[in-house]
Amino acid sequence: MPYGVAHLLPPFTLSAHQLRHVLQLANPDGAQEPDQLNTDVCLQYKLPGKDVDGEVSPAGLYCWLNDYPEEGSLCIDAPWVFGPDDFNFHRHLYRQRSFSERTFGPGMRTQGVVDHIRKELIEVLAKPGDLSEWIDVAILALDGAWRTGATPEQIITALVAKQTKNEGRQWPDWHTMPADQAIEHVRTVDAPELAGPQYPAAFLVNTVNGPTYACMQHTRALGAVFGLLGAGTLPMPLDDDDQHECENCINEATTRGAA
Repeated sequence: MPYGVAHLLPPFTLSAHQLRHVLQLANPDGAQEPDQLNTDVCLQYKLPGKDVDGEVSPAGLYCWLNDYPEEGSLCIDAPWVFGPDDFNFHRHLYRQRSFSERTFGPGMRTQGVVDHIRKELIEVLAKPGDLSEWIDVAILALDGAWRTGATPEQIITALVAKQTKNEGRQWPDWHTMPADQAIEHVRTVDAPELAGPQYPAAFLVNTVNGPTYACMQHTRALGAVFGLLGAGTLPMPLDDDDQHECENCINEATTRGAA
């Protein structure tokens, strides 16, 4: 892959389900002739709002034909696009943060988030079988998580690490515990802390000096490139089996330690 400014862009990832819908939009008849395949498709992530027809459209990744924009666009982030195993939690966290920061403002807002959670818990008690009430609590908890300054990568890492830690703890027999009280783990028998990555998870980014692994902070520092992909578009993480730590963070920590 040649190096250059264009290749500083992080990977733009589409699922197979999304790609299928893009191809169906570009070539609905399945034509094989070269002149019919010469179709440019535009992709852009947009915020919620009214489209040119005055219809309200949700936030998401949209595609349309470059030569026929008047024919409308297709949201390939819509729930019906994805298969049951194709949900991207990492991308969803970016979407949630974008909405929350735009709607409720930046900063920690700890008291406000906690107050909202208290109100939602009252609604949970009133309707414990209502899934939407529990989801409200989950969304608010994730809202508080990113407001600590944590990145989606760090939130996911912490979530998985906590689940792993809980699975390693000793718990009392739930049969002997009251159903209306919290079940605490046996604190005298606690699993040791698992060794995790010391530095943020990183993205593979191509630069003029070659490929490097950079976290979100350092990827942003490479240049104002995200606007080229559309407002709200952010880099996607590496696969779980190909995680790397940020080389810039490691170098900075090493430099501080030697000073």
